[in-house]
This record gives sequence, structure tokens and C-alpha cells, in this order.
Amino acid sequence: MNLNTYFGILVVFFIFSCGCAGSDLESKSSTLDVTATQGPNGEIIIQYNGGEDAAGLSGLNLEIYTSDGRTFNQVLGNPKIGSTFQFSGWGTPGKDYIKINANIRNKGMQTVLATRI
Repeated sequence: MNLNTYFGILVVFFIFSCGCAGSDLESKSSTLDVTATQGPNGEIIIQYNGGEDAAGLSGLNLEIYTSDGRTFNQVLGNPKIGSTFQFSGWGTPGKDYIKINANIRNKGMQTVLATRI
């Protein structure tokens, strides 16, 4: 065996010993049901319906980006399944962008909703 062969074997060994050969993205993806709608008076309504990761959920981070350039951020700490949150004065006639990240134990921060309403 020459030096290049030894180097190749060392690289392969290093990759497998560090755990770099596999991906844990699937194990870290979240399964939560969160919806966003706009109510009849322009309010933005967030509904949390639970999901497989409900037991590990410690909070939802809400971001609203309105079509008229305003932004709104709020942490919805430890929501209960079936919770509804209303934000009056934030909906616009245009399309508003809603993003919700969930803080889930052992999975970290995961985006669970990104939509325009």
C-alpha cells in the first residue's frame, strides 16, 4: 500500500468515527399542527392543535410581517393543545407573512409554519 491509500483509509475512518456519514435531519424534524388565518375584522388568528411533538413543546415564536411593512414578534409560551391566539390590528388587506418557530425539547428550534394569509 502506498501513502495515498493509507490517507484514504484514514479519511474514511475519521468520517465514520465522527458520525459524519449519517444525517440526523429526519430525527430532528418537528410534527406540530399550527394554523394561521385572518379573521373577519382583519385580526390574525393562530391555532395550535398539538401533534407528535406536543409533549416536548416549550413555546411558539410568532413573527408577523405585514404587507404594509410592519413587523410583530411574540413568544407564545407553553401553549395548550387547542389554544387560539388573536392579534387585532395586524392583518392587512394585502398578503401578510406569518412564520412560527417551535422550541421543542431535544430538537431545538423548528419552523412549523411559514405562510402568507
